[in-house]
Amino acid sequence: RLAYRNGRAALSTILEEAQNLPDMAESFVDFDWRLQRTMVTLSGNPVYGLMLNDFDRMFNMLGSHYFSLKIARDMSRNYYRNLKMVLDEADVSSDHTEDCCDQKEDQVADVVEKAMNEVVQLWRQGLIVKASD
Repeated sequence: RLAYRNGRAALSTILEEAQNLPDMAESFVDFDWRLQRTMVTLSGNPVYGLMLNDFDRMFNMLGSHYFSLKIARDMSRNYYRNLKMVLDEADVSSDHTEDCCDQKEDQVADVVEKAMNEVVQLWRQGLIVKASD
């Protein structure tokens, strides 16, 4: 929400890059980590950045494993596309009232939550664990 509120244009710009992302695990790891860092920076909360720094090595290790799965790359590409769509809809909206902004923030939160739930389902189905066997 804070990243949307504080830097919708910057967020949209980085998400534009996702459209041309090569279908390789390493490309997704690099892009997704940069997206996470951008959202943390745009949030304006320095504590988030400090917390995220602690996850750098782990993100690269787990991200490489996760994004080695085609379904994970497809789900992430869909997440990036859906998030960008909400951002772009906000840009063309002529209604910039506080209620409208709150609704768009809710839509952003919904897109993020849906993507997280899909990842949880992959874990529950054992698809992520099976890839390492």
